Amino acid sequence: MIKHNMAILNKKNTFYALYAMGAFLFFLWFLFPSDFFADYLETLIQQQGQGVVVTIKEARPSLPFALSLKGVEGEIPGGPMLKAESLRISPGLISLFGVNPKVSFSSRIFGGKVSGTVTFPEKNPKKPSVESIRISGLDLFELKDILTDYLPGYTLKGELDATGDYSSDGRGNGALNLLVKDLVVAAEKPFFTIKDLTFPEISVEMEIKSKKVQIERCVIDGKEVDGTLSGSVFIRNPFDRSTLRLSGTLKPEKTFMEKLGANVPIEALIGKKMNADGEIPFSISGVASAPRYSLK
Repeated sequence: MIKHNMAILNKKNTFYALYAMGAFLFFLWFLFPSDFFADYLETLIQQQGQGVVVTIKEARPSLPFALSLKGVEGEIPGGPMLKAESLRISPGLISLFGVNPKVSFSSRIFGGKVSGTVTFPEKNPKKPSVESIRISGLDLFELKDILTDYLPGYTLKGELDATGDYSSDGRGNGALNLLVKDLVVAAEKPFFTIKDLTFPEISVEMEIKSKKVQIERCVIDGKEVDGTLSGSVFIRNPFDRSTLRLSGTLKPEKTFMEKLGANVPIEALIGKKMNADGEIPFSISGVASAPRYSLK
């Protein structure tokens, strides 16, 4: 009888515990102070973000132990306005008890998804590191307002995938791998009869060392032109003052050369620069706002 009564008591205790937890989650969800928390986050970022201004339309709790933000807009000093459809933030519960807390994030932005983990070093929490960065399906056309500042006179269409990491240790270092699919580059002013170029795939492997971006390998698979690219970009602020030291090769397709040759004197354009493999070596130097191009 005693065992029977204890079993009933344990069941009741379990029921009450589950009921209490359910009630807590219910009231947390429906009575969550969305406006207050959104304002709190905006103020916190403004105080700690070194000039970054963020506005948040809505902040809601999300299971398990996460925060879901909607209507997020961020403005970087001297940079573009970024808009995210949604942003989900989840703290690493175990890491919160350590010296370097971690926060995972996932965002729907520019037609794709961006996710990763941010670590805040105990010694300098204002210099976070970003681990396991993953970008998938970013729509380059939706990025047109940003890309216009870097590629004036051109419109890009295609999808961008990327993976990488960035550490704030020392002067900062990281690695990033990019994959652009179905890229179409269209010029406002056509080059003779050429209005656009199509690239089924472009892959890039790069390293970030302080304010230097080292392009280790870039392979261009194009419908009209194939190519390779490597070299360095020394980042300055604003970006148009950045210094370029790039070199590579272009390998035009035969039909493209024939089409171009019908309107352009190819020999006068490239001379004897094309090697036996049909490649044209080139280099890009100078500043980003006024780069210098040369054929080797």
